[in-house]
Amino acid sequence: MSSRAGAVTAEVLVKRLEDPDANVRESAVRVLAQLGQPLASSHGLVDALLELLEHADSGVKSSAAEALGLLGGAVVSSHAGAMEALVELLEHEGAAVRVFAAITLGRLGGAAVSSHAGAVGALIK
Repeated sequence: MSSRAGAVTAEVLVKRLEDPDANVRESAVRVLAQLGQPLASSHGLVDALLELLEHADSGVKSSAAEALGLLGGAVVSSHAGAMEALVELLEHEGAAVRVFAAITLGRLGGAAVSSHAGAVGALIK
């Protein structure tokens, strides 16, 4: 896929994460994950997903958190504020949002999670 085509595809898919239909959001998450890390880091995909973590709709937040987890730790943890945003979602009122934030943090693993162990540990208590 050309760089331009990849950018357009990623842009369209990120917009689909805000779709009211959960099936559309889920499909967008899956395709974004398949596009992979090079596309994510070169086209601002992680930044767009981080913005969606602040969306009013819980389904959109869940989808964005899931997509971040599927992109992988190296891409996500290198973005300023990514880990903090995911840790904050562990306190969200919506169970699905909390679950996908926790899954994503688990996928990021290692140093990314241990640097926020206090916040995660406080939520487990």
